[in-house]
Amino acid sequence: MIAAAGSVVSRCLTMLRGKARPGVTTLELDEAAERFIRSQGGEPAFKGYRGFPGSICASPNSMVVHGIPGPYKLARGDVLSIDVGVILDGWVADAAITLAGHTVPLDRSATLVGLAGSVTTVAAMVLDLPTYHAAVIHHARLAAADVHRVTATLLAMTSAQRAALPFMHPGRVDVIGAGALVLSEVMERLGAESVVVSEHDILDGIAWSMVPAGPRIPR
Repeated sequence: MIAAAGSVVSRCLTMLRGKARPGVTTLELDEAAERFIRSQGGEPAFKGYRGFPGSICASPNSMVVHGIPGPYKLARGDVLSIDVGVILDGWVADAAITLAGHTVPLDRSATLVGLAGSVTTVAAMVLDLPTYHAAVIHHARLAAADVHRVTATLLAMTSAQRAALPFMHPGRVDVIGAGALVLSEVMERLGAESVVVSEHDILDGIAWSMVPAGPRIPR
């Protein structure tokens, strides 16, 4: 079942989070991920896909997405996005995290914000929306208990049942269980009582940072 593949993804991301320290290369993280995935009986979903050489995608700082692991050494202050995909018994699970623990004091942070993708889909289910409604989802606050409940429901559903949900994007039918599981595990690990949902993510911030400074054109 996809839950098993999602569990491997979740545990792999947890392992990588512990290894992502200053001085470690993204290639070393990639090698550690491949060893872990194969030790669990899975295969790295990304490796070899259209020639991609890595087992994970590792994107430091301003690198947008799908970064190829290599000799880049992590430094204090880096923001690193890691995407992991696993194939297990024919099921594919994929999830990503962004590590900012070296610059953000997580133990003193007041608000957990979940960005786009799986988080917004979980929000639509928690809110019991009759269709996907971005304006309603954006800035919604989800209680941890509701996230855990919806995660368990999604993991217990068949692919057909998930596809029939009125707010479900077709591209998320087979990965939403793993994505929800990662969100649930992150909230559990941080002891977060709630998560604020955002329709915007790091790509919006990167795009805005590239806009030249100066007078803005009035809307």
